[in-house]
Amino acid sequence: MNKAFLRAVIVCGGPIKDYQRLKNSLREDDFFVFCDGGLYHQKELGFEPNLIVGDFDSYTQKTTEGLESDFPEAKLIKLPREKDDTDSIYASKYVYQAGFKNILIIGAVGERFDHSMANISILVDLYKKGIGAVIQDDYSVMKIVEEQEQMVGSEYSYFSVVSLSDECTGVSIKNAKYPLENGVIKNSYQYAVSNEVLDKTKPALVSIKKGTGLLVMDF
Repeated sequence: MNKAFLRAVIVCGGPIKDYQRLKNSLREDDFFVFCDGGLYHQKELGFEPNLIVGDFDSYTQKTTEGLESDFPEAKLIKLPREKDDTDSIYASKYVYQAGFKNILIIGAVGERFDHSMANISILVDLYKKGIGAVIQDDYSVMKIVEEQEQMVGSEYSYFSVVSLSDECTGVSIKNAKYPLENGVIKNSYQYAVSNEVLDKTKPALVSIKKGTGLLVMDF
């Protein structure tokens, strides 16, 4: 299945205001997974689903039979409402098992803080499995940073490094307004916030020797 597609895009049910910015990040060779309420974004995004998954407690406009009629080429997986995995987590496991190595998650951050945090945990899980995954919303792009150096381009106004571990040690931030060498960021004291790319001709570089950080790059 994934031989015809280069990336999986998981569309969650969180709010999206700037559809055009997101559409600029989408491609014809993406494999689109719409999770439950994420289907409300389908028309604005302008891409047909390849997979629809959910318990459908959020998307109530159509029955599953109606969805099958509207999107005959899409695979439909109906999940039970009482389950351990959220619809988004189930979708991430599906595309991982399908062999995708590059995953974009949108509509994943919004009014439900608990769901937002759960979706950030998807990034950690996929990163540990060797998958390049990012979350993009109206305001930022988020990815996991560990020992492998990550770049922050000049298209971002600010960027922050947030410790997801008890502490991140050996934190390095180069080519930034606030550089850091062999730093320590504890999850009880998040001070590496609102940094800026120093030289617009070259990216900032971020890495962590021990621990897991969340790199948040704001537009």
